[in-house]
Amino acid sequence: MSGNGSFPNAPRPESIKTAADLALQLRGLRLSAHPRLSLSAFAQACGLPKTTVWNAERGSVIPRSETVHLIAVACHQTGEQLVEWTRARERAERYQRGRPNSESSANEARWLTQMDAPRLAARLTREQPASAAHALELIPPDLAAECLSLIEPLRAAAVVVAMDPIPAVRLLSLMDRRLAVERLGDRDIAAVFISMAEPSVAAEALLLMPVNTAASAVGSLESEAAAQCILELPAGLWSPLLINTPRGFLKRVEPLLPGMTINALRAQAPEAAAEALSRMNRRCAVVRIMRMEFPELRAIFSEMRQEDASELLSAFVPGLILELLPSSPKKSQFVANLLMRMEVSVSAGVLASVVPDAGSRWFAAMLENKPTRAIEVLMAMSADDAGSLCRELADPKLVEQVLAVLPAGSPTAQAIIRRFRS
Repeated sequence: MSGNGSFPNAPRPESIKTAADLALQLRGLRLSAHPRLSLSAFAQACGLPKTTVWNAERGSVIPRSETVHLIAVACHQTGEQLVEWTRARERAERYQRGRPNSESSANEARWLTQMDAPRLAARLTREQPASAAHALELIPPDLAAECLSLIEPLRAAAVVVAMDPIPAVRLLSLMDRRLAVERLGDRDIAAVFISMAEPSVAAEALLLMPVNTAASAVGSLESEAAAQCILELPAGLWSPLLINTPRGFLKRVEPLLPGMTINALRAQAPEAAAEALSRMNRRCAVVRIMRMEFPELRAIFSEMRQEDASELLSAFVPGLILELLPSSPKKSQFVANLLMRMEVSVSAGVLASVVPDAGSRWFAAMLENKPTRAIEVLMAMSADDAGSLCRELADPKLVEQVLAVLPAGSPTAQAIIRRFRS
């Protein structure tokens, strides 16, 4: 299989002989028909438990005829194709009943170990992946690892998929790490390898994977295992990996990463650091924000999604929020959008604390987009602060717009009129 989860050849049920062959071909059928569908979602589409589909694709048992039929139907197989899959399942079952005994396996192992790795690799390249996988499981791990290293990566990946996970991970752990990563096959196999390898070995493998594959593999781990693996990586590489994990992953694993540190965030471009902060739980993100410098935080918040930025900023007092907001006039609309997403009292506190020139720009942008919300914020300010703010509005028509909405005799309206005329 290739790194993106595609199957190298179209599934061929007529080539199936063993349970391992059937498992490999069923997996290939699913990936060919639904390359972007998770195993859980596919099982649901089949009307089967996830474990049933998992077992069918691993070759641990011969799946029932009904199971094979439902999987084939879900993969758009019809007519004669469905018949072929049923026949394939029956052949695998017949082979299972009459498979060689342990003595013949031992004889096969002795015969295989008489060959050196290059000759054995050449022989296994001509075998079906399931047969090659069976042979590798019979011979000593060091010879099997050397042999797997010599098989072309795409072919070797198909052999790895056909193996049981534990011996597969054992062989891959013995190989040169770059060669092993090339033979991981797809994201599911990468996830199995990362979950079963020692954290230091898994980290080395992650460094060699494409970021999306590495993130998918880490994202499938339990929180503790994921944290152990990530802690083995250089801190500067955490953010690129974590921002590509499934949303929600960082919120559950980040509390276990005391070193998801300021240095890791600082090593990233502002947009990457913004994404990492957005994916943390709020408490952890706020702690990290409090330990960073204002200039770098302004750059980060300028790149953050407005809903995420407003949620994080709302945790701070108005004076601190002002230090985090970009001061450039070009960012006035961005700031206005943030203020409109915050609690009215928080937005009012920010506008009351900022210098009137900047505050008036932000308030004008709020009036233009959500006048009702802007007036609510203005009314939450003290009358004197509201008057000072409106005095700096560049367009008198905006003042008229505000006064037209405010109650004529209200302290806020009187303060605006008084300040505007002075």
